[in-house]
Amino acid sequence: MTVTFRHTFADDGLHLGRVSMRSDDSLAEDDVRYFSLRTARAVPVLLAGADGRTTRYLNAALAPAGASVGTFAVRRGEPRELATASTERESVIILADVERLNEDEMAGLKRFLSDGGGLLVIPGPRTDATAWGRSFFPRFLPGRLTELRTLENGFTISRFDATHPLFGIFRETEGALAEVRFTRALGLRPQAGTSVLASYSTDEPAILESTLLPGRVLYFTSSLDPAWSDMPLTGVFLPLLHECVRYLSETRAKAAEELTVGTGATLWLASVPEGTGVVLRSPDGETRAAAIAPGPGGYAVELPRAGTPGVWTFESQRGDTLAALAANIGAAESDPERVAAADIQTALTGGRSVVLEDGEGIGRALREARVGREIGSWFLWAAALFLLAEMFLAANRSREVGGAA
Repeated sequence: MTVTFRHTFADDGLHLGRVSMRSDDSLAEDDVRYFSLRTARAVPVLLAGADGRTTRYLNAALAPAGASVGTFAVRRGEPRELATASTERESVIILADVERLNEDEMAGLKRFLSDGGGLLVIPGPRTDATAWGRSFFPRFLPGRLTELRTLENGFTISRFDATHPLFGIFRETEGALAEVRFTRALGLRPQAGTSVLASYSTDEPAILESTLLPGRVLYFTSSLDPAWSDMPLTGVFLPLLHECVRYLSETRAKAAEELTVGTGATLWLASVPEGTGVVLRSPDGETRAAAIAPGPGGYAVELPRAGTPGVWTFESQRGDTLAALAANIGAAESDPERVAAADIQTALTGGRSVVLEDGEGIGRALREARVGREIGSWFLWAAALFLLAEMFLAANRSREVGGAA
């Protein structure tokens, strides 16, 4: 029987809890089920840029006209609003075909990224590449702009990092990204601190990422403007844009997952507290240092084995919960129904088991099972006696030879 509980959470974020019930099966351990879940409101997005085609395409894809409720809450703004940008107001900022940024806007952008906000940059016809090369790239996306590459016949995205979370929806349809035809793109040579996530058929970078600050930066080298690409007209545009914004917003999110007692799991954190370690706390309150391994798009933390049911948490040194794992007893172990003998025999390790049918005596089965071992022991004793006799004869023969000499 399934019972549905409905609850309205007042706050977004990570929530931990448990559901318990009374039963008469004498198995108290499985009367409690633990859970962890994450709730989120619509992701607040600031879309800043000139009122051109690129901005209109982005706004239509994230906040379609007529939609009362959506995944993203988009606010149109001007680049000058970057000077007072705050993660309390928006989780992600999209800069669409922005000509240049002044020092106040750059300073505000740095504060925003330092607080874990995400940034997506898409250039266009109005972009002053020289100005961006002097100000933006050295601070937020290390790399050197080369030249605007133009090919009338066009080029496509031929390679991408399939392990990166951004391309999870494209792993089974690797050719989907190749549907987009580009005719113009800014040449960029990445430097230390910048990763190439996707490349064109010309070997030039198409999508780049930087995680120099707690917040992530994604940069497209081409544009949504029809003079640069036909991306908005393809089936790739909407899912790729949505994945970008979700991925950028997760720098401030907390992870949640469930597993079975006796198993382990690896969680990905978007970021880790700077200058501090991560602590793994068991349901009993015991703590130990958790290993942190950098990987694509974040950091991996591991729970080798959940030994007891309950909520296992990864915490910062200050006690902030970064991620949670709810461990429960496996459903099969809670089932009171009789288990088939074949299933028990299969579960036993090594295959060295015998199933006794009804009416068979345990004593007889044990004696038959021991026959081989008992005969084996007699052979060992006989071999030992034979070896002693041979050593005795050899010793006597040596003495006789010595006496004759």
